[in-house]
Amino acid sequence: MRAFGIELSPNVRSIVGKRKFLTPIERALIVTARVARVSRQVLAAKFDYSLTAITRTVKRV
Repeated sequence: MRAFGIELSPNVRSIVGKRKFLTPIERALIVTARVARVSRQVLAAKFDYSLTAITRTVKRV
């Protein structure tokens, strides 16, 4: 249990699921790999993200 007032980093995995934020470096690597025709499934497994997260990351760029 945490003490009151301690800041929590938003860049940690939640207890409920696999949610975490992509770092700018991870985003760049994912986009570069997709341009090089690496499949979404391979990227999802490599970076430990869902297919949806990979797809949305590429769409945003």
